[in-house]
Amino acid sequence: MIDALVAQTNPTPANPPAPLSIWDAFLQVWDYQIFEVDGEPITINKVVLGILFLLVGIWVSRVLSVVIGRRILPQVGVQSSSSLAFQRVIFYLMAGIFTLIALRLVSVPLTVFTVLGGALAIGLGFGAQNIVNNFISGWILLAERKVTIGDLIEVESKVGHILSIGARSTHVRRPDGIEMLIPNSLMLERTVINWTLSDTDIRTTVRVGVQYGSPVDTVIELMKTSVVEHEKVLPRPEPIVVFDDFGDNALIFDVYFWVRTNQEMTLRLVRSDIRQMLDKLLKSAGIVIAFPQRDLHWHADDPIEVKMIASESSEAAPKSTTDLCGLLQEVDLFRTLNRDELSQLAPHATRHDYSPGEAIVRQGDEGSSLFVIDQGLLRVSVEEKGQSKKVAQLLPRQFFGEMSLLTGETRSATVSAVTRTVVHEISSEMLAPILSSRPEIAKQLSVALARRKAEIESHTATLKDPSARQRTLAADIRSRISTFFRLTDMT
Repeated sequence: MIDALVAQTNPTPANPPAPLSIWDAFLQVWDYQIFEVDGEPITINKVVLGILFLLVGIWVSRVLSVVIGRRILPQVGVQSSSSLAFQRVIFYLMAGIFTLIALRLVSVPLTVFTVLGGALAIGLGFGAQNIVNNFISGWILLAERKVTIGDLIEVESKVGHILSIGARSTHVRRPDGIEMLIPNSLMLERTVINWTLSDTDIRTTVRVGVQYGSPVDTVIELMKTSVVEHEKVLPRPEPIVVFDDFGDNALIFDVYFWVRTNQEMTLRLVRSDIRQMLDKLLKSAGIVIAFPQRDLHWHADDPIEVKMIASESSEAAPKSTTDLCGLLQEVDLFRTLNRDELSQLAPHATRHDYSPGEAIVRQGDEGSSLFVIDQGLLRVSVEEKGQSKKVAQLLPRQFFGEMSLLTGETRSATVSAVTRTVVHEISSEMLAPILSSRPEIAKQLSVALARRKAEIESHTATLKDPSARQRTLAADIRSRISTFFRLTDMT
């Protein structure tokens, strides 16, 4: 009886529902309504399709913006920095359009974001104002184009090249390889020095102080010459030398000149080269670069005894000959000669003084002598297709004309004085007695001359075997020296 009552209470259905298939279960989940907005149901399928559409849209926006910015805009004459700005604008616009379409696919009305937008605005106003400030500043930088990619800028004493201008910061690489991320707002609020805004011509300066009593006109001439002769210094605007001040310990001079470059290190190297040349020119002219000096006053109760002591070198050779021997000893070509042979050669050397612009030797002239530079700066030039081309410059303690001295060759270049110049000429007649008494010196001179010539060739051509080339040159030069001086023993 109890079982009958239970059966009457829970009757068994005549046709139980069939179990759901996997596809039907998927469709139920796919069409499941998450919530409803303004009568529009928001289902899972709408959300998934909207997200997929948004991802594809962002990818399409990125690809199209890159194609337009890097390929299309440069072809119509838009600069690289401007095309980058257009590229980002196109990307954000297209991404925004795809976002609105994705929201429409999901059936989310834009009115939903009214309250959310107000809340975000308040949050951005207080918590993210720096981010927004940098973002807007980045757009202003791209729009104004006062600083562009590749420019050399200086911000708060930090110098570097701009690599990119992002949404938040500007990427700058310093000459020492350190990379900086400067907030865009800082680029607008602080003073930014753009070294290459209109062009790459940059003015720089070199300062030197010379001893009181130095000839001012000579110092100005040498400073201007050291700048004009540098290959990287622009001829226009013309370099200017300024007698700046009477310093505590020196007469102060500044030379201003222009260099075309967008690298700070290039400026440093140019200034270094000019200082080196200026140091050599001032020394050759007998002008002392000043250093701090102090006068010491000594008050003593007893007189100070002073004695004159005779110099140990009172019987030495005259000062001019002694100085010339020291000068010749510094020349690489004559280092094989001993002191006695140099003393034998020095008294017969002829001194010559030249004014600026005066030619010492000319290309193609006959000659059989060598010149050693005592003072001044010289320019070496060659004639090519009817035009004179500068190939080198010579400073004190250097020499030229060695091939004419040892082999009798004609002059291969024109050498002229840039400043007031003093040289000492040594002819083959002066060297002949030394070579006759010691023929082995000719072999040593040929080796030194071959080494010098091989070094010059190495700068103009790629030598597979420099040592073999040097041996070949030495043998050839030794033979020509023997013929020119009529030597019979060259061992």
